[in-house]
Amino acid sequence: MAPPAELVKIGFEGFGLLEEAMRLKKRTPPNQTQLRHQAPPEKDTMDCFQAAKKFGGIVIVNIPANMKAPPIRRQLF
Repeated sequence: MAPPAELVKIGFEGFGLLEEAMRLKKRTPPNQTQLRHQAPPEKDTMDCFQAAKKFGGIVIVNIPANMKAPPIRRQLF
């Protein structure tokens, strides 16, 4: 194993390199592939029934046996 003085020197050099790399990383602007894109928020939200109607799907609801079933909303198209 290296003597303590040598270990201190190696530690200072290693952390100096890390700090320099971190400073350079903070200064460089992100390129186009690194930018996050987010879809604009929709004005209105829709529930599962509206989504099923809009996209031609169905809604399957699982109700536990110990729970009273909510009224069924049937929509004929």
